[in-house]
Amino acid sequence: LARHTLGDRDALFAYIQSLEAPRGRDPQPEAQARLGRGFELFHTREVGCSSCHLGDELATDRERHDVGSRSMVDAAPRFDTPSLRFVARSAPYFHDGSARTTADVIAFYDKKFDMRLTPQELADLDAFLKAL
Repeated sequence: LARHTLGDRDALFAYIQSLEAPRGRDPQPEAQARLGRGFELFHTREVGCSSCHLGDELATDRERHDVGSRSMVDAAPRFDTPSLRFVARSAPYFHDGSARTTADVIAFYDKKFDMRLTPQELADLDAFLKAL
C-alpha cells in the first residue's frame, strides 16, 4: 500500500470542497418563498442557527458547544459544530444518531431553547436546511 502524505490529504480535501452541489430545478414560487423565510429564520438572533453555523453551508465557528444532547455514556458535554453542507443527505443527526430527520433536530432545539416556533416556521427552516 502506498503511503499518503498530509499534502495528499489536503489536496483531496481541497478538491472535494471545490465540487459544486448538484443543481435541482428552480423551485416553484411557494417553495422559493418557503426557502426565503427559512433563510431569514436561520439568521435571526432569536433562532440563533447562524451564531454557530456561520450562514453558509460550509463554514462553522469551529467551536465545541454544549447543546444539551449529551447522554450518560458521553465523556464530555461539548460537541464540534458540524458543517451543514448536504445536511439533508447525512442522517441520522447529533453525535449519537438520536435525531432521524432535520425536522427532529429543529424540534429538539425549538424545545431545548424555548424558541416557540410555529408549525410554519418549523417547516420553513426545515426546507432551508434541506436546500443546503
